[in-house]
Amino acid sequence: MIFLEPIVFFFSLYIAFAFAVLFAFFAAFPIVFEGTYHFNTGVAGLPFLGIGTGVLLAAVMAILIDKKVYWKKLAEHTAAGTLPVPPEERLYASMIGSFGLPISLFWFAWTARSDVHWISPVLAGVAFGWGNFSIFVSSWIATLSSHMCGRLMYNLIVLMLIVLRRCRLIFLKHFTIPSANMLAPRPMAHY
Repeated sequence: MIFLEPIVFFFSLYIAFAFAVLFAFFAAFPIVFEGTYHFNTGVAGLPFLGIGTGVLLAAVMAILIDKKVYWKKLAEHTAAGTLPVPPEERLYASMIGSFGLPISLFWFAWTARSDVHWISPVLAGVAFGWGNFSIFVSSWIATLSSHMCGRLMYNLIVLMLIVLRRCRLIFLKHFTIPSANMLAPRPMAHY
């Protein structure tokens, strides 16, 4: 599908770049905070909480945009009888979050100096986590909402449920765990 759908190819390329930068932060943060700001090894890991905070902010933003924008578009398309909603309607969080990625990279690069307070690169990490996760979640959901990928995902989910059902029955046949036995129907021979 990556070679058949150009939008999937470019989403994958952009997300690969964003995650390559994220993994580069794993190498850059200790260099900046141990070398430039003279944090000890234990404290030098704490600035990663900035990226985690940005990810949490992006999750909240994506949920709010989904509730406020996408569900309104879904109601409009349902009333007009023009379902399904185009997958591009899921990209609003990505449009907003795409500003966070380049801004945070410039911000981090320009403020990782000893004459600038250490909180500034940490706040750049918040902006990076926000932009990175906004782009990832929004483009992932838009890709899953597309027609071709939606059918594929439906088939994979059904297959996964069938396999899990079989595994659960095999597991329950060979092992007895009271909580698991309460969830599954028992064969008549066990009554």
